Amino acid sequence: MTHRPSNRRAVLGAIPLAVTSLLCTQCASSWSSGATVHADPRQVAAALGDPPPRERVALSDLPEPAAPHHTRLCCSFGMDLRVEVLNVEVPLFAVGNVIETQDLTSHVYDLPDATLDSEVNGLIYTCRGGWIDTGHVRQNADQVLYIALTIAPHLATGAHVEWVGDGATTTIDVDPIPANILRREGALGVALVIAGWATYRTSIWHEVTTWYDFETIAGFSEKPSAFSPEDLYSNVLGIRLAMGAIDAHDFGSTEIYQETIAAYINGALDRLEAQPTAISRAIMAGLDQSWWDSSRRLPENLLVTHRGFPPRGNEVHPWRAEDALEQAPARVALQAAWTEGCGPTRARPLAIPDDVGGLSAAQVTHLSWMPEGWAATSFPGGVRRVDERELDELTRGVHEAMIPVFGEGFDAP
Repeated sequence: MTHRPSNRRAVLGAIPLAVTSLLCTQCASSWSSGATVHADPRQVAAALGDPPPRERVALSDLPEPAAPHHTRLCCSFGMDLRVEVLNVEVPLFAVGNVIETQDLTSHVYDLPDATLDSEVNGLIYTCRGGWIDTGHVRQNADQVLYIALTIAPHLATGAHVEWVGDGATTTIDVDPIPANILRREGALGVALVIAGWATYRTSIWHEVTTWYDFETIAGFSEKPSAFSPEDLYSNVLGIRLAMGAIDAHDFGSTEIYQETIAAYINGALDRLEAQPTAISRAIMAGLDQSWWDSSRRLPENLLVTHRGFPPRGNEVHPWRAEDALEQAPARVALQAAWTEGCGPTRARPLAIPDDVGGLSAAQVTHLSWMPEGWAATSFPGGVRRVDERELDELTRGVHEAMIPVFGEGFDAP
């Protein structure tokens, strides 16, 4: 290709000085910010690696939600689960369990007593987060909302909240929060961290009580669900999503919150790479005889043979299909299903909130449970007030009790 000398310099040289000056002035003005251009403080914070500043909300504007008593019974780990009552199998009935994102219905914060649950919940496999129990996600999100909005107006002088659920009356007392922390973090921001931490600890309490024979439905053991592989990650996912929705002030009414948290759940499932039902079912089938046993029926304890316990640090890591490849009897089928749906992907651990302006949530929060009558015969120490500081010891007790039942290695994928 022949290169032709440019005559651009000659042309510019012919432009009168005044015109050239005008052109340069216009070029300069296009880069001036002007009085109406402002930097988004959240973007500036992100550029510096700082947490984004929270928009403040007037405490008098916070709604006062009732304690949620929407009992979600989903989900035992596994699929097409057969059910027995008094050791007799219920004919022509099985719990499918495995669903996909588009099956989910609208979120319901609370239900009137004696009302059938209109939500659809189930187990969804995600490439980055493993199995997600949407019932657990919703339950923990609602708990964060209730605690945070209840304690936020009272943090300057100390807050108190209690509710009944998980076989006990749960009580939270928060010490007065120093004024400088409230000014810096905002009352709602502090309340969210405390609510997230307390909800997470209460979710562990729930797992402990199900092992020690608390039953939501009398006569139907929940032992198969105690610390099942997807529970803790699903709990933290619900906590984190609620904190995000509330921090964005999307809670002005029950309807707004319900629509918002449903959208957050769908968005999170998409970001975690949720799989269609066919892939999820193939992965669950590949985990049969590894994490669960399809020959068992609800509520047999040996239905779920692997259990996941709280980590030592503040991050919960998901159990994913690829973690079980070496041990799974159906390894070839599991690998084929996992490869088709996901292939190599990075896990997405989730951190448990704890920091309150330099203090830990545990330092300023006193959490306890008073079990109901069920604890008289099965719970360690019987019916007594349980301080949150005993929770780790109780959890270790459950772990030790499971070893002779499931064998060594039951607590890892």
